Amino acid sequence: MASFLTEFQDWGLTPNQWGVLTVAAAAPGLSHTDIAAQCGIDRVNVRDMVLRLEEKGLMTQKRSPKDRRQSCTFITKQGQLLLDTLGPKVRHAHNMVLSPLNPVEKETFLTLLRRIVADNNAVTRAPTLAQSDEETGDTKPIPIPARRAPGKASRTSGQRAPQGRLRAQSK
Repeated sequence: MASFLTEFQDWGLTPNQWGVLTVAAAAPGLSHTDIAAQCGIDRVNVRDMVLRLEEKGLMTQKRSPKDRRQSCTFITKQGQLLLDTLGPKVRHAHNMVLSPLNPVEKETFLTLLRRIVADNNAVTRAPTLAQSDEETGDTKPIPIPARRAPGKASRTSGQRAPQGRLRAQSK
């Protein structure tokens, strides 16, 4: 972590902001919710990060034409230039962190780390939608499922929403 912060102190970026930028660059027009799912970060935190990145001129937002409640995010030319410039520094920071390990140890470590993340993903506050390619080990985003159309009910008629806590039955 310290090596990442050293590489980026002049830019004032955090590791999570870098992740948001890279996801937005790879899939222009994603919502905050979609970015949160890709990065494994809480949606509200993503919104705040996007606002900070927008203030720095690295991202822009537009209202979704399909759902006015959603904002679509886009990386700016300045943001893309930053990604292109700092990409090698990110790889350098990653290589520095893993440099004490030989190639076999690196692969073992990354395999075990992927397993820990995958096995605990469902119990996190903001599960990620990423999967690892078994052959290459590369992590890639899982396609984001289609959303319900605005105004569509999520329950069938006759179903009631839960009414608070359940009370223990007295004997």
